[in-house]
Amino acid sequence: MNESEFDKIMDDALKVDLPAGLAERLEAAVDERASRSRRLRLLMPAAGLAASLLICAGILLSQRRAPMRDTFDDPREAALAAEQMLTLVSREINLGLEQVASVEREAVQHLSNLINEPFKNR
Repeated sequence: MNESEFDKIMDDALKVDLPAGLAERLEAAVDERASRSRRLRLLMPAAGLAASLLICAGILLSQRRAPMRDTFDDPREAALAAEQMLTLVSREINLGLEQVASVEREAVQHLSNLINEPFKNR
């Protein structure tokens, strides 16, 4: 097959009859998106102002709360509780890392099988 035959086959394959009115529908959809974009651009400053006011109100309200106090009277109890919490967090992180490593091994094996599959039959 020479290049001109290939080009003719490709041209024939790419010829598609488009439905009537498609251009008008596409144009209407583009216009609708543009109008939404303009509305969003107008709402952004108002949303920013509202967010700023909420942040300021949150800061003001948080400063009015009662001051924090220690939860432990004995420093040894506090150290023991902190150690227990850190041990728990460490155990959970290790478990998560083991699960990630397991999934990673499975993914690598699966991808390796997909890559090597075409070469097995040769």
